[in-house]
Amino acid sequence: MIDDQVSIFDGNCARPITPGDILILVRRRSDLFYAIIQELKSAGLPIAGTDRLKLMEQLEIGDLNAFLCFLANTNDDLSLAAVLKSPLFALSEQELFTIAGKRDGRETLWQSLQQRRESFVETVRIIEDMLAHVDFLNPYELLERILTVHGGREKLVARLGTKIHESIDIYLQQALEYESDETVSLLGFLDWTADDTEVKRQLDQAGDEIRIMTVHGAKGLESPVVIVPDTAKRRDPQDGFVLLSDEGIPLWKTPKDESPPPVRQALARKSSDEANEQRRLLYVALTRAENWLIMCGAGRKSDDCWYAQIERGLEACEAQAHEFGTGDLEVGLRHETGIWPDSAPARAKAIGSEIELPAWATAEATQPTVGPRSWAPHGFGKETATHVPGRNEQWLDEENGRERGILTHLLLEVLPEHPRICRREMAENVLALGGLESVTPDTFEGILDECSKILDDDELQFLFGPGTVSEVPITAIIPERSEIPMLGVIDRLVVEDDRVMVVDYKSHSVVPSSWSETPSAILTQVDAYRRALRQIFPDKSVEAAILWTRTGELMMLPAID
Repeated sequence: MIDDQVSIFDGNCARPITPGDILILVRRRSDLFYAIIQELKSAGLPIAGTDRLKLMEQLEIGDLNAFLCFLANTNDDLSLAAVLKSPLFALSEQELFTIAGKRDGRETLWQSLQQRRESFVETVRIIEDMLAHVDFLNPYELLERILTVHGGREKLVARLGTKIHESIDIYLQQALEYESDETVSLLGFLDWTADDTEVKRQLDQAGDEIRIMTVHGAKGLESPVVIVPDTAKRRDPQDGFVLLSDEGIPLWKTPKDESPPPVRQALARKSSDEANEQRRLLYVALTRAENWLIMCGAGRKSDDCWYAQIERGLEACEAQAHEFGTGDLEVGLRHETGIWPDSAPARAKAIGSEIELPAWATAEATQPTVGPRSWAPHGFGKETATHVPGRNEQWLDEENGRERGILTHLLLEVLPEHPRICRREMAENVLALGGLESVTPDTFEGILDECSKILDDDELQFLFGPGTVSEVPITAIIPERSEIPMLGVIDRLVVEDDRVMVVDYKSHSVVPSSWSETPSAILTQVDAYRRALRQIFPDKSVEAAILWTRTGELMMLPAID
């Protein structure tokens, strides 16, 4: 019909049939229902999909769910294998065999993949990134990271087509619903979605695509062309072994020939009710078509099936024999009324008249001048920094000095929250997840020893007790320095009843003997924090100090006017 541009009336005008004009109705979602969908897809016809969607039966959702299962348990070899073969990583059978085929009984698939990271650099990088975030992100954020940060949605669409956008969006919506109703955890979400959810889709606005749904679901809808292929004999639904008598008494269903009169009466009433319901559904199917109704019979006929009822009705209307040339039935019946339109040209899309655009509409916009939105206190005043004579070169951070400072800050942030016995294990975790590959074992041991001495120093315990917090973002406008907001991070903040102390960690190898020998850039940085805190805590005294991590010395700093 589409290729031959068969025409239908659209109001008072004739136009060729489009895919969006066709509605296919079935009585239930049987094998025929899914076979029709498959045939439509094989023919390359645009299809809106089914009116009900089972999420976990969708390939793309299975791939995402398998990834989450692996993130929840890295020993889940089957889930990881499914993910590696999916469009998310697209490994070939040979590549998967290379990873999985030559393992001993104790090695997981993930461990084998890590050992071959040189051959699968990008795959290992993505999985390690997801594992690094699995304990900090909720299920929705994990899914978004897979789909957006690592391009998972693009990869799935490239393999499975644009239709999967809807199911992915529904899956994300489910993650949000879970987080609003339940205590959030990845395992909890996987268990919550274990029972396959069936989602009802709105196909009344499917666009220019063929729709297929049940007759019951089509109530209230209309379409120019309706095809009903499921009109042959059907088995009555078996809904249990208990019937209700006319008086509402429950009766045990027995074979018809062996049933006593009350059971026979209940069976007859049930059969009559079912027949009336089927006639009502047939009426719904017959009245969905605006122009053209096509009734087909898939399966065997019976005297009371829809196909036989329609056939008798057409014969009563003196319908004419018609050669269809399709299926097992070459000749059928056709009944028509009114005037059927001749072939009509396809409607051209409306094109607006050409207008002359003003020059500004096509001119490139000038690049706006954007000034700094904020300034960092650690960079303010560096151009005027003073150093101890003869020690300038030692104040300059070398490449490993930066890595050393990062690790020191991380350990002083993480270790105070854990018992002393766990320090080494936690420090090793910080080193592994912090991306600090250049830190040598000797350097690591030295930094861990420095941090441990600081945490064990009785005189410094007040820095890590109740009322203290680490890595505190802070922003404020400091008129004495700039009209642009300052944006920084305080290493350690101590808040007491009558005072506030800001502490900045410095891991320099050269420690000055007094604050007067400290470079002015460092003094300016800490003073900026002090001035900002005065605005936040106007009723408390604000003190500033530097903790020199190499020696564990806490140096108090005077205010800078």
